[in-house]
Amino acid sequence: MLKGPLSRSRFFNVYAVANRLQYARLGMAVSRKVSLRAVERNRIKRLIRDFFRHHQKGLVGRDIVVVVKAAAANQAHTELRDSLSKDLGRAAELCSIY
Repeated sequence: MLKGPLSRSRFFNVYAVANRLQYARLGMAVSRKVSLRAVERNRIKRLIRDFFRHHQKGLVGRDIVVVVKAAAANQAHTELRDSLSKDLGRAAELCSIY
């Protein structure tokens, strides 16, 4: 059991744990503290799901949980995607070590 996130950035905390399945699973937490507007929270969730869908094959055998921080609200799509790419890559790499 991990005690903390495997990757932290300005926008996300990413947790990853190995599972014994032949596929990866994704969990997300986007609270109202991120944005009071549901439209903004849903935009961030769509971005995370889309990114996960395109990179799922590289994450096989892991459970990934992405916790979104308040700084992610009103950020550009590309900036969030770049940060998520870095965070998921680091978490997946560290997950295989544990």
